[in-house]
Amino acid sequence: MGRDELAAAGRRHGWPGLALEVFGDEVVAGGNFKFAGGRRAFALSAWDGRARHPVGGGGQGGGVSDLAIYDGALIACGDFVFAGQGLARGIARWDGVAWRSIGEGLVPPPTSVSRVTAWQGQPRSK
Repeated sequence: MGRDELAAAGRRHGWPGLALEVFGDEVVAGGNFKFAGGRRAFALSAWDGRARHPVGGGGQGGGVSDLAIYDGALIACGDFVFAGQGLARGIARWDGVAWRSIGEGLVPPPTSVSRVTAWQGQPRSK
């Protein structure tokens, strides 16, 4: 199933996201929601073509406003402070196994990023 088909399937099934991105064979949605497929989702969930499920164990502590792919990883930004078990401050990287911070995130607060994109090979917040 291609990117367009996955995104359309997610929308047909009441996708709650503000941001959509294809990561691997799934469409990932970020937003301000707490559940996906009946399980705690902490603002991120994925659609695999059959059902929604949480991404990465959660723990973001806020909403996700945008998603991007950079260097094979999913980059999430928003108004969260944590990603997984680590401090993230508005921007974090999911490699398919674990969440990682990107540098020190946003220091000092506010810890909110509304958009993210890759520029000259590096993730940048807007």
